[in-house]
Amino acid sequence: MERSVSEPLAAGELPDREIHAICQRCGKWFEQTGGRLVPPETKTTFLFRIGGGGSPYRFQCDRCSRRRRATKGGIWAVFLGLVGMILILEKLGLIK
Repeated sequence: MERSVSEPLAAGELPDREIHAICQRCGKWFEQTGGRLVPPETKTTFLFRIGGGGSPYRFQCDRCSRRRRATKGGIWAVFLGLVGMILILEKLGLIK
């Protein structure tokens, strides 16, 4: 049975470290072509610099990458909307 590389391994399958990687966000095993290496969240970068061990890049599956981008885009959209609303209200003289 063919399985897409972006689908996680089935419950009975054993991962092979040479061709599989574990997603840092959802914790499921995928083939390495089913995701990408991404830098860690900002709060953990400092710990890698102190420890000096290994690459700070971690594997993340395509689904988690899409969710991360969508969340980041939503946060920026709300922020820019609020800034725009404040500027409009300030221009109308409703706030100082």
